Amino acid sequence: MEAVDMVIVIQCLLVAFLLVSFKSKHHDSNKFLASFLVILALQFSSKLAIDHALYTSSFVTFNCFYGFLYGPILYFYTNTLLFKEYHFKLSDLFHLLPVGAIVALYFFNSINCSEITPLIYVSITIYIALSLKQLNTYRKICVQTQSSSKALEMVWLQWTIILIGLTLILEGLIQYFNKLELTATEMVIHLAVLIVINIIFYKSLKQPQLFLGLSYNNKALTGPFVEEQKSPSDKKKLDELNTYLTTSKIFLQPELTIFHLSEMSKISVHDISFIINYYNHLTFISYINSFRINFAKKLIQTNSHSDCKASDIMIKSGFNSLKAFKKAFKTTTGKSFSEYKKTITHSNTTG
Repeated sequence: MEAVDMVIVIQCLLVAFLLVSFKSKHHDSNKFLASFLVILALQFSSKLAIDHALYTSSFVTFNCFYGFLYGPILYFYTNTLLFKEYHFKLSDLFHLLPVGAIVALYFFNSINCSEITPLIYVSITIYIALSLKQLNTYRKICVQTQSSSKALEMVWLQWTIILIGLTLILEGLIQYFNKLELTATEMVIHLAVLIVINIIFYKSLKQPQLFLGLSYNNKALTGPFVEEQKSPSDKKKLDELNTYLTTSKIFLQPELTIFHLSEMSKISVHDISFIINYYNHLTFISYINSFRINFAKKLIQTNSHSDCKASDIMIKSGFNSLKAFKKAFKTTTGKSFSEYKKTITHSNTTG
């Protein structure tokens, strides 16, 4: 057990140092993640000190308060990772008020550590919910502004946030009920903490490829759009947009965004978002994928007698994810890639 705790402390501090040293466009989020890991290292250091009777009153005091920092730091980390204009500002200190209030109550002997513990769980749960809410907002903005399926590959962050919360809560419960014989369970929890740290570090190194740093201001593009916004020229704009996409084949660019399409088609971002949502009832990514799938169908029809693979058609159609291509193909045609290919091959043979 002590060996695992020591590894957690060393790895947390090492990863924190590397994150702060690594210069990237996600430097702010790296600093928050490093802060999170340093607090985790201090927590396990204090636990080791207490186990060896090396602790002082400051260690005991720290163990009462550190839990209130996990939630806000996780929330700040999520925001800086997802939204490019998010920076820590003075008003964000509001999130640290509970820590200050608890510290004041503790030193005035109005509350003790055993009473603080349940409040820590409440705090962590609230901030996990807030972080997941921001992640959901990011996803909504993505589908309305991006055509790359890779922009939506963030399940790892969602589960990392949940796992962090669960491991911290379970670790706290074990310490709260330390009079019980839970050595085996505690070992499992500590190993889970170690695994989560490695997942975070591995994924944080891939942040530039995984996250676009979207603007939170683009939330307006997620709707809802009302009928009063419609004008007689909107249908004409939709026809112009469809014609432009068909002739230019700009949809074959895997990283096409609504902003680039607006610049090339001379139709405003708001108008594009409105007309495809209002008239086609589609998000931007679904709208662009419909052109890509139609293009893929033509490729299959042209190459039905050859050994055309899904991966080849995917690349030629503008997709950058085979999973996303197969899902979009099934949604649009009602058939899987292989089923559709067999149908076309059979039709050409009998025809």
